[in-house]
Amino acid sequence: MCFAILDFDGDGILNVLNLLHLQKNIPSTSLLGMEIMNLFDFYMRCNIYSRTLRDATVITFDVYDTKTKTFSLREEIRSKFLGIGLDLKT
Repeated sequence: MCFAILDFDGDGILNVLNLLHLQKNIPSTSLLGMEIMNLFDFYMRCNIYSRTLRDATVITFDVYDTKTKTFSLREEIRSKFLGIGLDLKT
């Protein structure tokens, strides 16, 4: 679900246009912004800065799942919409 939210063109890949759009519209100081910067850095290292010629590395759900450590978007959805992870005791 979280990956689908970030993949706004729905092609199953976070491409450079997705990442640039997200980077432009989400504050880099937020947890999600830091995750996006991490994915963007990964994309740049694999596809732009690499000295070897090979097929382009794409960010699919599996790559997203291994490269994001905090899953801030998932935690936000769980806490804000589902109430999971919130301490509701008074």
